[in-house]
Amino acid sequence: MAKRDIFSMLVRYHIDVNLPQCILYLQEGMVCPPTNKGRPVKEGLENKEYHGICIFKNGSTLVDKLVEDKLVNPVDVDEPVDVSNNAKFEDFLNNKDEEDGVYIYESASGLIYRIAKIHEPDITISDKIPHDFIFYGGPQNPNLDPEKAARRKLGTKTRLAISLANMYDDIDAYLIKHSGYTSLGIGKIPHFSKEGLVQEFFFRYDPNSKGPFVDEENHIIGVHRQYERHDSQLMRMGGKLITRPKDL
Repeated sequence: MAKRDIFSMLVRYHIDVNLPQCILYLQEGMVCPPTNKGRPVKEGLENKEYHGICIFKNGSTLVDKLVEDKLVNPVDVDEPVDVSNNAKFEDFLNNKDEEDGVYIYESASGLIYRIAKIHEPDITISDKIPHDFIFYGGPQNPNLDPEKAARRKLGTKTRLAISLANMYDDIDAYLIKHSGYTSLGIGKIPHFSKEGLVQEFFFRYDPNSKGPFVDEENHIIGVHRQYERHDSQLMRMGGKLITRPKDL
């Protein structure tokens, strides 16, 4: 089975499919969709104009491990879908209807499973994300304990992605988040491993930027950031503007 870059595929989907759906409702650099009564989507609140997803990637053992560790009830595991090549994986992204549950992609077999419910392991999550993960400008209340802030503001799937990736050595977790990020109001794409956030991609409205742009007409840039853990601290190691996944 050829190695598949899930992060790049989700970035491509976010640019080609989700962004155009949101641009339809762009007003003065903010997405103001009818599902939000024509009001801007505030940071940290849901943008319902596109499909989000949570995918856990593993070689071939994750579903069995989750059942053995009593984090998953076998009755909550759907029949798998064949995503053994890029075309099939893209077809899966374009045609999936379920928003509930998460997905387990076992790369050795090329199969992806929807799981209706996974129990969330209880770990400290605030040290797995940078201080500006939820809000572009950093915490809204800098005096609030970081763990309390993370648990109160992060959605269920993001907490699950962080905790499961931390629990097992051989899992990567990827999301397309619904929670708006930056004043634009579109969610980001994070990638987590055992160490925490590995990389992320998000859109930002910036009329003062010289580009490159994801959408030059509407002054929207695409930002890619990478992270590593050093001396127990999660550090941003680099960031750049990209227009396509090939630029990652």
